Order: sequence, then C-alpha cells, then structure tokens
Amino acid sequence: MKRLSIIFLAVWALVAAVAAQSPAVSLLTCSPGSEVYEIYGHTAIRVVDARGIDVVYNFGMFSFDEPGFVYRFVKGETDYFVACYPTAYFLPQYAQRHSQVKEQRLNLHPKEVTALVATLDSLCLPENRTYRYNYVLNNCATRPRDLIEKAVGGVAYAESVCSRAAT
Repeated sequence: MKRLSIIFLAVWALVAAVAAQSPAVSLLTCSPGSEVYEIYGHTAIRVVDARGIDVVYNFGMFSFDEPGFVYRFVKGETDYFVACYPTAYFLPQYAQRHSQVKEQRLNLHPKEVTALVATLDSLCLPENRTYRYNYVLNNCATRPRDLIEKAVGGVAYAESVCSRAAT
C-alpha cells in the first residue's frame, strides 16, 4: 500500500509539472467603444507561458490608412489581419477608452494548448495573417471561437431557449 501511494504521488507530481509548463490560454473580451469598428466590442486570445512570455493574438488589426474604411467596413469589404504582441501593449488601449476587459481562462489539455498556439503562430506569418473581415461571419470574435473549437475537437452547445420556443 505504501509503495502504491508513493507511485501515485510520483505520477501526480509529474502530471502537475507538465501542466505547470503548459501555457495558460485565456479569452479576452473587451466591452464596446464609440468608433464604428468598436461598437460590438472585441475578443482576443491571450497566452502566458512559464517563461514569462505574455502575448495577445489580436484578430482585429487593420490599416487606418486605407481610403473609405467605414464604407468598405459596412459593405464587408475590409481586410483585417492577426497580430501577436505583448499583452502589456494590448490592455492599455482598452483602459484608455474606459472599456472593460474580461479574461476567461480556458481549461485546456496541454495537447490542445500546443495545437492552438501552433495554429495561432502559423496564422501570424505574413502569408497567412490577412483575412476578409465580415462583421457577422468572420471577425475578431468568430475567429478565436473557431480556433478554440478546432483545438479541442469541437464544442457541443446547449439548445437555446429561443430555438425550443420556435418549435
């Protein structure tokens, strides 16, 4: 019995050590702002690892210099891109405009974290980072959701009250 307890403790310590080395992944949800591109809020993915690296993957990047931004945004003809940069640069942008940022830590398995971070890093490459923004189907909220769902092998959503009432 004593030997079994020692083995259990050794395995538990190994699992805890591996989990501690796995980066922490969070979803950052930012409250809406007053600009046309801020009215629905914003979502980004935060990754913090044991080495102290703390970065945000932000799918809401675009060029202010392109002509007719608002017109093209409304028509769904705006190209956005993803960028990875320190969280210390991301959070002050929202604090400055008095927008609340909520962080939701995701309970992911280390393999899921590895897959998600590899995909995020790949999307940040110059040849992969640009996408056609659509404020309903392809945006800074849908992209993180889709990537997290893919990393975990899918998500089962509960049936909503509205869909039950319609039947």
